[in-house]
Amino acid sequence: MHHQVLSRYNIERVNNGLEEARLLNLTKHGVIREAYYPDVRNINFEPFPYRDNNTELIDAGNTNITYLQTIYTRLKTALMDNYFITPNNSHVEMNTDLLGDTTESSSLKSANHQYYGSFHNYLHRLIAGIGIQEPGKHIPGVQAHPETSMRDPVFYEIHSLVDSLYLQEKENCKPYTKLELDYEGVDIRSVVIESLNSSRYVWWPPLVPNFSTPTITTYFENRRYDVSTGERPCRSTNESPVYVTNSRLNHFHFKYITRLRVKNNLPHEAHAMVRIFLLPIRNFKGSSYTQQQSYSRAIELDRFQTNLFPKTQTVLTRLSLESSVTSVSEMNSLPFRNCGFPNNLLIPKGTQHGVEYKLFVMLTNEPNIEEYPNYAYCGSLNKPFPDTRPMGFPFDRPNTNFKQPYPWFQRYLYKNVKFTTIRVVHKHDAYHV
Repeated sequence: MHHQVLSRYNIERVNNGLEEARLLNLTKHGVIREAYYPDVRNINFEPFPYRDNNTELIDAGNTNITYLQTIYTRLKTALMDNYFITPNNSHVEMNTDLLGDTTESSSLKSANHQYYGSFHNYLHRLIAGIGIQEPGKHIPGVQAHPETSMRDPVFYEIHSLVDSLYLQEKENCKPYTKLELDYEGVDIRSVVIESLNSSRYVWWPPLVPNFSTPTITTYFENRRYDVSTGERPCRSTNESPVYVTNSRLNHFHFKYITRLRVKNNLPHEAHAMVRIFLLPIRNFKGSSYTQQQSYSRAIELDRFQTNLFPKTQTVLTRLSLESSVTSVSEMNSLPFRNCGFPNNLLIPKGTQHGVEYKLFVMLTNEPNIEEYPNYAYCGSLNKPFPDTRPMGFPFDRPNTNFKQPYPWFQRYLYKNVKFTTIRVVHKHDAYHV
């Protein structure tokens, strides 16, 4: 999930003319380039410390940079050797799950908690101890709290560094084979994006560019929030509710229309998982990403199951509001419905002239698995994760190829895969009326 959050953040930076987040410079006298002024108070109503531009990394409490460098070196060595060293000095083979347990420091599941420590958590703790605050105060910074850490740009430098470990681990994996990627008998004929525009919005300026490429529109809206429960701890339940209005990014909802031709020779229906990703095309300088660079930055838009009936033409329709990777704004009684990425941020902010992406749709052969809304990030309560493929599939492994190059053209290797170019346009302020 952190990889997806990082990819989304970097796409937003690129669309605003900024370079992607760098890896945290974990060295003595390394600096955090970007300042951060939280203007937020903790639960005790104490102001969080702030940070100026080019703040130097220093030891914070019992978390020191030299120790973190040692842990980082040990993890990199384990990745190169493809095994961890256990407490009894034996070797256990490297895999993604064990790497996660070790960097996140599950003392029960870590390969060797004493030796490899808790790299991810220690990084947040180090940064949380750096900052300028009132004399005599020693208040941990926003990186000590999950509720506030993502507001700080350094969060993404931390996760760029952590993510680099997982990318290195994936480089040890072989590319997916044809058997793993193909779905024999399923042919995606077309994928169409249909925007569901609403008359509840007023546009300025009123002129809308006419694009032949399928287009999704983003905009800023004014949103009212009930902050009564967070106003103050001693607030009486009999007092009137307190609301604030804030501007937030949103998009016109849309639907995917996928036309399939299914050649299912079995006497019964088959099950499939539909996987939808958005792939960036250009970096902040306007240069094109290589295929592998684009794949590694893919953001997941949706993942859901469907039934395929034998020897039929099938049309699948899916609303963007139904995405399994997002949550809704309002509380909902459905299990896990508030887990996931905010639905209003499903689509990265566009630009006035539009940002082009590749929309990727893939169907894979999967057993029928019980799923909850928003399971893509959070899984199902007290049950195995409802997908037989790794998170991020099929872009989680490098060098996976969907095209076969020829001297005069390129053709797709798999009929169960479809790439479509779309454009994301941002309109000037749109307000509820």
